[in-house]
Amino acid sequence: MIGLDIVNSALESNRTRAVAEGIKNLSFVSYDGIDFPFDAYTFDLVVTRYALHHFPDIEHSIGEVYEVLQ
Repeated sequence: MIGLDIVNSALESNRTRAVAEGIKNLSFVSYDGIDFPFDAYTFDLVVTRYALHHFPDIEHSIGEVYEVLQ
């Protein structure tokens, strides 16, 4: 699993928690909030939680989700 966020402090906090809880199959990646840093066909599932209203261009972001899933 990969956690993706534009807020580095959130990523660092989650990294620390994952280590403390012994979670080894989770990594965290920073990105610019626009373009996902992954190739097409990278994922089987994308989950977002309370984040869509933060995307500056929602149509582009949905396109990015589609790209990594197809």
